[in-house]
Amino acid sequence: MKHVDVEKLVLEAIPVLTTRKEKLRYAAMLIRKSKLPHLHLYHNLERMPKSYLDQTTITPTQASFFGIMLSDPHLKAAGVGDTIGKQMRFFQLSQEELHEFSCDCGGAISNSDMADTVDSLADGAPVMQPSKTIFEIAASWFGY
Repeated sequence: MKHVDVEKLVLEAIPVLTTRKEKLRYAAMLIRKSKLPHLHLYHNLERMPKSYLDQTTITPTQASFFGIMLSDPHLKAAGVGDTIGKQMRFFQLSQEELHEFSCDCGGAISNSDMADTVDSLADGAPVMQPSKTIFEIAASWFGY
């Protein structure tokens, strides 16, 4: 009879991530486990055209939320995608939700705070709406 190392099998098991909540919880865990001291934040992420997000390629070595997700073999096998747009769809996130944890408008954010924000999104926390720029306010005044 052959000995089966159950503990090893459990450690090697691929998590089945089917729901938004499961994916976001797993993402938060990866951020917490990251050895990277700071993750790259984007500027005006919530206002980027969707076409730009679909064309912005991510590499697994990029020190950002997106790079960490793409470098994980389980998420890669599940189809996480190599652009911001693809990852947005994979995690079922809106641009405003991405803005909550991956935008630089609030200044630097620790990995722990980023993971906590991702966890709160998994729980369905409300999203802060981005404030309008002075140009958007002026355009509304003048009917543009």
